[in-house]
Amino acid sequence: MNKFNRLQNIYELKGGFFPCFVTKCRFGNRVQYIRDICALEHFFFYWKLVELKECKQAWVGSSAGA
Repeated sequence: MNKFNRLQNIYELKGGFFPCFVTKCRFGNRVQYIRDICALEHFFFYWKLVELKECKQAWVGSSAGA
């Protein structure tokens, strides 16, 4: 995540970067992944919301709270 923060033009790279993490993120690591997304300094607030929504959609089937 720190390397991603250092990128200059992240908009072009974010489309292929995050989906691979969401699908491969283990159940026990999901909370930390969400914290990492929220902590990204150079990631626009709207992009964070979109990423969190995509996490929810990808993970809803494996959650007892769904």
